[in-house]
Amino acid sequence: MRSIRGSSAYWRTAMNEIIAFIKCVGLPTWFITLSCNDLTWLDMRKALLIADKRPDVNPASICIDEAQQLIEMYPVVLSRHFSIRVNAFMSHI
Repeated sequence: MRSIRGSSAYWRTAMNEIIAFIKCVGLPTWFITLSCNDLTWLDMRKALLIADKRPDVNPASICIDEAQQLIEMYPVVLSRHFSIRVNAFMSHI
């Protein structure tokens, strides 16, 4: 049951992992939640268009529905691009 998100066994496992982390590393100093604004970031759209072999298309010219289709077609490109942005942000901080 611990693999079923929301079950008491799942949360017990998560709590045990956090307690183990605190015992090994210490209390966290920072907590950051980052999310990907995948539909409106123009550089993200450009990366998806390049993956779709359309590098000459203006990323601002595609509609949200087309951007969503590109995201569904190239989830690895989206994930990798977001990872690069997070790493750049963390290096800047």
